[in-house]
Amino acid sequence: MMLLLIWLYVPQSGSATPRPIDGLGFLLMTSGSGGLQMVLSPGSQDDWFSSHFIAGTNLMALLALTFFVWCCFEISHPIAKLRLLKDRALALGSAGIGIFGLALYGVMVILSIYLKITRATRR
Repeated sequence: MMLLLIWLYVPQSGSATPRPIDGLGFLLMTSGSGGLQMVLSPGSQDDWFSSHFIAGTNLMALLALTFFVWCCFEISHPIAKLRLLKDRALALGSAGIGIFGLALYGVMVILSIYLKITRATRR
């Protein structure tokens, strides 16, 4: 039923040629976000920046994300259109969703630590 409604009411796109893929932007975005994940996951176990691996990965992630943002503003078909954030409503909505997600994640982290401490003292 849903596919029928989409077929009836969604207009066809004007161009049949696909948009070019930004391979460099994709590589920079994935290496930057993957590097941050590699820093944040074992960071507390390896005493954050005393480990050469974590410091190097953090530098690599910072450079990759910096060049990703630069690349999004410089090329004609970026993988993420960061220029859309000039619209104040979209920028504020995106920031609000990000802050809400961070708050939810923070509560879950703090709750798990709290429950671990309280469960350990009861036994």
